[in-house]
Amino acid sequence: WTCRDDCQYECMWVTVRLYLQGGHRVPQFHGKPPFASLLNGLASLAMLRRYRAAVPPASPMYQTCVAFAGVSLNAWVWSTVFHTRDTALTE
Repeated sequence: WTCRDDCQYECMWVTVRLYLQGGHRVPQFHGKPPFASLLNGLASLAMLRRYRAAVPPASPMYQTCVAFAGVSLNAWVWSTVFHTRDTALTE
């Protein structure tokens, strides 16, 4: 982290404590950016589809690449859910 990033992080926690001490609701500091995760997931899906269309299943690393793409897609789905944080469960 840069000095500025560290300062912002530490100041955020000071602010959170002040809100809580005052009995106030703590605001969302950095927004909710689920769209980046969603778009990355869609790009991964598009590339998986292109890969499966272009590479024969008998290729040596075919199953490894498809499995890696599946893990990546799973990660992007849960990243989107995490960044959305609209329910108590995902919070």
